[in-house]
Amino acid sequence: AAPRQLVGHDEQVPIAGAAFINDQDIVSVSIDQTLRLWRAEANYRPQTIDLGEQIAAALYVSAASNRALILTYNRQLRQYQAQVRNTDDGTLVTNPIEHQSLIWVAGISPNGQVVATCSGAQSIVRLNNASDGSSIADIAMHAPKVSARCVAFSADSSMLAIGHSDGFVGIYDTATGAIIGQARHSRRITSIAFDQTNSRLLTGSQDQTARLWQLDRKTAHFELREIGILMGHKGPVEHVSFNATGELAVTTTNATDG
Repeated sequence: AAPRQLVGHDEQVPIAGAAFINDQDIVSVSIDQTLRLWRAEANYRPQTIDLGEQIAAALYVSAASNRALILTYNRQLRQYQAQVRNTDDGTLVTNPIEHQSLIWVAGISPNGQVVATCSGAQSIVRLNNASDGSSIADIAMHAPKVSARCVAFSADSSMLAIGHSDGFVGIYDTATGAIIGQARHSRRITSIAFDQTNSRLLTGSQDQTARLWQLDRKTAHFELREIGILMGHKGPVEHVSFNATGELAVTTTNATDG
């Protein structure tokens, strides 16, 4: 079928994010300060939700829970928010989670119950309840002058992986924020992903490798056992991902090797 162009956002400014919320319907956010819901049953005529004085910076979707996490900002008002919205109608699920500066690392759990955020003004990753905004835990970095660079939730939403600027990888319990596993690269972690069985982790780094880890369950923690190294990249590994079955993995870099 020929591709279809969906028109509705202000064409003069960038789209901050777009994603499927089911097999057909789409949610998108833009710097034009709107969220739009595109429904197949409405022939993709958009439902527009005004974000007020907030500019959208990023979008993360938890399709299973009909929830989306939207990162927004208003530099004049010095407001930096993580908004959890219902993808059925675009309404706020709870009051926005406020930060003191731009949020640059974030994610929402697959079950839509936990939000992870980290802003430039903080050396902690905040875990919040997505339903009421209450704090679950503040996860401090493992060493001074270290920052979070990426996060990923496990498929069952019980674990959060955080990639650090010094190559450290931490696995944390989303119910408590306690660290339950760790691994390491030699340089900054750039991307991270769990497989659908919650038993393997794939990490990408500025050290030009992607590494595959087996999560071996111990009494109260996991031992991360390296079971593969994907080499041959000509630059930092910018993105890693498993396919739905976990049998295949894809890695990308911005270097000339593609």
